[in-house]
Amino acid sequence: MNVTQAQIEAINKILKSGKLDSDPDHFVAMLRAPFIIYGMDDPQRTYLAIATLVETALPSNSEVTSGAVATQAASDKTGSTRVSNYFIDFNKQGNVVAESGGFALKRTAEPAARDGARETARAAFSQRFEASKLGLSAAENDPLIRGVAKDNQALHKTTKPLTDLTGSLKNFAVRRACKFLLYDSIQNGVKIAYALDDMDLSKVVTKQYVALKDDDGYTVKQKVPVCTSEIREIFRNWDHLADHVIFFKGFKRVPPPWNPATGTTQEVKLWADYAAKRANKLKAKYGKSNDKLYATVKSNVERAAQNFAPKPTLDAFHASKPSLFNPKYALPVDHTAHELL
Repeated sequence: MNVTQAQIEAINKILKSGKLDSDPDHFVAMLRAPFIIYGMDDPQRTYLAIATLVETALPSNSEVTSGAVATQAASDKTGSTRVSNYFIDFNKQGNVVAESGGFALKRTAEPAARDGARETARAAFSQRFEASKLGLSAAENDPLIRGVAKDNQALHKTTKPLTDLTGSLKNFAVRRACKFLLYDSIQNGVKIAYALDDMDLSKVVTKQYVALKDDDGYTVKQKVPVCTSEIREIFRNWDHLADHVIFFKGFKRVPPPWNPATGTTQEVKLWADYAAKRANKLKAKYGKSNDKLYATVKSNVERAAQNFAPKPTLDAFHASKPSLFNPKYALPVDHTAHELL
């Protein structure tokens, strides 16, 4: 992402004020509390660069320059707890191995760890992830097969056994670990700063595959971007995540992608269609049961399932508290107490 001079001037105006919250809708205001940056690789680096430079400049009353941002953004982002790569090593995540009754991610220590604290944090995170309901050991074969297909479209209808696809399963483990990190961060009081910059939101809502190219520009495979999985996960559980996830574009806070102020008319309609589909799944699973929680949100589920107009459909879907009906995810919700709610 390219940082404009106007954006630099806005940041320096905040610095000159001496108050990070002089513009509460600016990304810089996030520096007052713990946060972690999500988004595509380049925006992640740039947002981290801004955070680092602002914290350096604030005490000395100096200014940020576009050249400094470009230099800082080129640094290794795996060394900061403010970026997901600190916890999830995309290159050395370990191996997926078959075990009795399923698969497990076996993380190996970095051979020559540059940072002992980071290695310890990564190992602890991997243990928490694998023990969660998003870990591979908790997954059945069908979700694993669908996950493999997300990371390589050529495997969409593969007949290969999963034991021959452990490399692709490792990629799927990373995808799930990124989701788990959302909840793991929140549990630790860390906010999620999600940068929407450089992202084609129409491809996110439709879960489109994108081409991955090698250094010579040749397509090597097509996959669903990890960001797509993350944002769709946030959408599904927005009733729980709305207080923890903040979306940004151009360093300014924006409503979520399914809001008409952020998404196009067509994109909002597609999100509403997705909400209606999810609502119909709720109806099919709980509509004929005596679940007391479902009874309290039944009217919202019904309105969302009808999908008459995008905005009311989306509002009704999230008002139906879908996160409470998602026991397979690592949400801090007591799913065994549904009947008591």
